[in-house]
Amino acid sequence: MKRMKARSFVLCLFSFCLPSFLAGQEVASLTGVVTDKTGAVIQDATVKLVDTKTNVSYETKTNSVGAYTFTRLLPGPGYTLTVTTEGFQSLAIANIYVGVDATHTQNAELEIGKATETIQVNGSGSQVSLDTADTTVSSTLDMRLVHELPLVIRDNPLGLLVYSPGVTAATGGDDDTLGSRGGAVTGARGDQSNYTLDGLDTNDFGTGEAFAMVANAPVDSVQEMRTETANPLSAEGRGSGAQVQMITKSGTNTWHGSVYEYNRTAATTANDFFNKRQTPIIPRPPLTRNQFGASLGGPAKKDKLFFFFNYEGRRDARADVVNEVVPLDTFRAGNVGYINNNPGCTSQSRLNTTPTCISFVPASDTTHDPLGIGPDQTLLSFINSRYPHSNDPTGGDGVNTGGFIWNAPAHRSGNDYVTRIDYNLSSKMKLFGRVSIFRSTYGDDVNNPSAELFPGDPVSKEVIDHSWAFVIGHTWTISNTKVNQFNYGETRSILNFPTLLNPTGTVQYSNMMSSAGNIPQITSPFVDASSQHRTVPIPVFRDDFTYVRGTHTFQVGGTFKPIKDSSTLVNDFNTVTMGLGPGLTALSGTELPANLLQPSDTALRTWSQAYAFALGRISSVNTNINNNHSLQPLPLGTGHTRNYRYYETEVYAQDSWRMRHDLTMTYGLRWQYYSVPYEVNGFQTAPNIDFATMYKARLAAGQA
Repeated sequence: MKRMKARSFVLCLFSFCLPSFLAGQEVASLTGVVTDKTGAVIQDATVKLVDTKTNVSYETKTNSVGAYTFTRLLPGPGYTLTVTTEGFQSLAIANIYVGVDATHTQNAELEIGKATETIQVNGSGSQVSLDTADTTVSSTLDMRLVHELPLVIRDNPLGLLVYSPGVTAATGGDDDTLGSRGGAVTGARGDQSNYTLDGLDTNDFGTGEAFAMVANAPVDSVQEMRTETANPLSAEGRGSGAQVQMITKSGTNTWHGSVYEYNRTAATTANDFFNKRQTPIIPRPPLTRNQFGASLGGPAKKDKLFFFFNYEGRRDARADVVNEVVPLDTFRAGNVGYINNNPGCTSQSRLNTTPTCISFVPASDTTHDPLGIGPDQTLLSFINSRYPHSNDPTGGDGVNTGGFIWNAPAHRSGNDYVTRIDYNLSSKMKLFGRVSIFRSTYGDDVNNPSAELFPGDPVSKEVIDHSWAFVIGHTWTISNTKVNQFNYGETRSILNFPTLLNPTGTVQYSNMMSSAGNIPQITSPFVDASSQHRTVPIPVFRDDFTYVRGTHTFQVGGTFKPIKDSSTLVNDFNTVTMGLGPGLTALSGTELPANLLQPSDTALRTWSQAYAFALGRISSVNTNINNNHSLQPLPLGTGHTRNYRYYETEVYAQDSWRMRHDLTMTYGLRWQYYSVPYEVNGFQTAPNIDFATMYKARLAAGQA
């Protein structure tokens, strides 16, 4: 198969701002300028940075414009900066917070004196809290904000993305008819954002759903989250939407932990509008949601080895308000209704509004049946045993069908496990590893109106998520001016969508009381029997190198993802349509009641589709067949599995040039290559004739 290539170039030129030294990894940088009281820059001053949580230290010297830079720092609070040089008092700035994927500025002003004299400054209220280090439109949420901002579902913090500038939060329905506005960022579609956790890709490649990530990261396991919604640098990429970087918490020399419980009930929720319209009123849907967990972090070996662990569970017991269309009691008895031509009757007439305009042909009247048999008693028996009675007279067509509203149970059980290990091999070598395991099972009311179709049904459709992820990272401080960081990991999405209730096997009655356009007028008696399973592993190899030379900070790096996608779909069934359909668009002649409202397309359609269905007319049977590699048909219900392969390669180069102590130019180049997905086992065709030739042949065949 001929492979196609997709390349994109991004050139970031002349970004005049304070410097940015990050390469899109979940790390941080600190920079600043050292001056004296007059504002003159101080060269060759010694600058030392200590992470007081783990006692890891970094050291460098100021350059010709008095600037210093520390790159590849672990984001978070607790840093202390010390500046010393001959002829000036030492300056120590404590409680510095550096944010994920951001370069923070902490300037230092020295006073004349002895180097043995030290001035202590608290950094919590200093300039470092202002992130003016690049031209990106971004927001950084530290641990406190991530935990305290309102978020109903705490499986992961991506819901907080809606608080960032340029993000659209559509509510669905008419507000998002194409499913592309929810999660859209500065005009990009909702599936164009890029989510990473500890440098590892966590995007949902299966659906591209906004605000969703694979294997999850409970809010209480996240240290910090940064969102860029516009003007990314060349080190960022993959999507045209938001660039979201998250990091998990790390252990420190101090023990810390938590136990928590978030509970929500229906006590403060209102009943559904349609529930309250019914007589008697349908009760308020139940809602009990418990999100609970615990975390623990600390030293396994002081100053060397640290760990953090978080467990979170979720249990939901709630209900979906479901509206179905079912046969009315008159139809269940075999009496088929129609709109008559009494005075004042129109095509909008219904039993609940103008009952005198609705007449019935009793089951005993067989004169309208060409075979003289009348309604199919076996079908009526099935309808009476399977369908609930209508409780909403405003639903359906109001002649033979009505609405049925009920609170369908929806239960969920989920467990999240996150573990992180940090190891300081030496002052120059650091390792970290993180494992996330997610286990969740719930009735599928995402792809279906509810997990149970009618009261008394067992759970008929489920979603089972057994996704997991791991990442290993190595940071090598080669020298005071050279740092390399390498990450390897894999995010594996494992989703199963089984059908648990399928009493009709490979024969599916999904189109009942069909109209001429093959549109069912009542709810199918059972849920769709199709099922699916998919596994999408995303291995990630990533390396970033930073080199500070004089007033330049050079960065080069890249990412490589050899992606596999395995998907199994079972939908090879016989699908039966009952009612009108191919060859019969409406009844006529003696098949119509004498006093049927005429002319009225609505009255004719309402009678025709209901009476044809009552007779048990099978209008069509469509069969979906899968073939094997030799083009031989497989037994129905076998399903098929397809395995796809494709590759993503991204490289970039970037330089931040500090032209003056208050002016920096950042420029760079990014190159991306995304190969075309292909099926690895040969279940894929490639045309060997052009479109014009094919079209002419089909046109000629149609005219013959």
